[in-house]
Amino acid sequence: MELQELIQPLRRWWWLIALATLLALASSILYTSQQPVTYRSTVTLMVGNAIQNLNPSNNEFTLTQQLADTYVDMLKRQPVQDGTRSALGLSRLPEHYAYRIDRTQLFAITVVDTDPARAQAVASELANQLILQSPAGTNQDHLQRQEFVRQQLNHIETGIVDTQNEIRNKQIELTQLFQARQIADTQAQIGALQGNLSTLQQTYANLLASTQRGSINTINVVEPAYLPSRPTDSDRTRLILLAAMMGFVLAAGAAYALEYLDDSVRQPADVAKLTGIKTIGDIPTGKNAADGLAWGAKGSASVREAYRRLRANFESIAEHRPLRSVMVVGSSPVEDNASVVANLGLTLAQAGKRVVMVDANLHQPKLHTLFGLENGTGLSNLLLDWRSGLQGLQLTWHPGLYLLAAGPRFADQGEMLNPRRLQMLLDELSREADVILLNVPPVSAVADATILASHMDGALLVVDMGRTRRQPLRETVDVLNEVGADFVGAVLTHASATPVDNRYASKPVRQQANRPAPAAETRPPAVEEYPVLPQEFLSKPTNGKAPAQPVSSGSERVRERLPLS
Repeated sequence: MELQELIQPLRRWWWLIALATLLALASSILYTSQQPVTYRSTVTLMVGNAIQNLNPSNNEFTLTQQLADTYVDMLKRQPVQDGTRSALGLSRLPEHYAYRIDRTQLFAITVVDTDPARAQAVASELANQLILQSPAGTNQDHLQRQEFVRQQLNHIETGIVDTQNEIRNKQIELTQLFQARQIADTQAQIGALQGNLSTLQQTYANLLASTQRGSINTINVVEPAYLPSRPTDSDRTRLILLAAMMGFVLAAGAAYALEYLDDSVRQPADVAKLTGIKTIGDIPTGKNAADGLAWGAKGSASVREAYRRLRANFESIAEHRPLRSVMVVGSSPVEDNASVVANLGLTLAQAGKRVVMVDANLHQPKLHTLFGLENGTGLSNLLLDWRSGLQGLQLTWHPGLYLLAAGPRFADQGEMLNPRRLQMLLDELSREADVILLNVPPVSAVADATILASHMDGALLVVDMGRTRRQPLRETVDVLNEVGADFVGAVLTHASATPVDNRYASKPVRQQANRPAPAAETRPPAVEEYPVLPQEFLSKPTNGKAPAQPVSSGSERVRERLPLS
């Protein structure tokens, strides 16, 4: 997956992510503003005296760290809690917690309260209660014994120093003696003093191990609890930032979830991956962008330019393969095939082509409404009672552009597409027109497109970006490929707009509505009635009304009026 595809959900749902982040930010600010101002006081303690030892062992550090974890856990126990409340006369303790500083024998006790003095007092008393729970804070007899041992250590320290000085003096005296007897006596005295010094040092070490100065399981206050002078605004800031981050993460996760659940086609690259069909036109989103005439009074320049690019690509493909008859098809009713047929036909007619549009969507015809023409006579009449492919053609308001409307609806509409008559009609129209564009119903609705596909030179696939579903689109292409459809390319409607400089944009054709329209070119005169249809079709129209009378002329009169060779 490319980086562009990975961040696409974030770009598409940026408004959701921004809204969720802002809501989380605003909520956290509102919440913290209603909270009372708090102060934090911290006391730091150390287990053992390894830090004061010139040559501490790794075992001492490991043991003191384990003891520090034990004291951190003891802070939560009832004796420490009750002792602190009793000493300070409090009914409940403010928020407090303890933690060991990583990779050290230090641990800290932090108290958070609205009263800075109370926070300091509670932190100090909690530390004092932990010291009382340690061996250094036991009963009075133990304290007296510790004091006796301390006095003995001081006495032994004096003896050690005196003995060391006496040994040093004897060694100096030894250097000044010459008689052998005196030298031997002095050496014996030095040996005795050294033995006495070793005994004193061993006794001192044993006594020192039983005191706080030599023991490991002791607690000392390294940094006392100070009176806090400023409130803990950092916690409030941290909470606000954390809330905003959580809002962003949750919204981003929702965006990816929505993207995963959304089965619609949203990127042009998706069309090629799903169908293998190259995109030859992308019609932008805009007012009347894909559901009307781009050359109407409300058409936009970007849409007209998009259809010109589609025409250029269409003509480029037509140079290498015959494209006299092309059907425009979609996978579902959401695609507006009729608008694509109408606008592509207009652009081809503007380029001097003779274009006939055939509304083969007998179920939901639309082309006649786009051009303001009648639907009284059309394709359905010709398929039921064949006369000539030119009978029923109507001239639109643009020269060289003609429409064969769908015609009235009859019972058994799906059985009307007779392949033989359809081929005869296409052959007749192909002799007189440069391009024939058929608007066909979606493949998922009826089977008309599969019947027409084998009679067409090509098929133009319409994909509505954001509305066409992936699975129906893939199935549509598979079905049409099975019946031999030859795809020209894909046209994407409601795609991203390409800005067009208004200085180079052509004016809509209908902006000249004030100009009197030539009566002769508006519509062929109805000088000849269409042959009467069989009674069984006239008695069962689908809309409950009698079919409208045809408005087009016979083939001979139409041939006289159409600029066909």
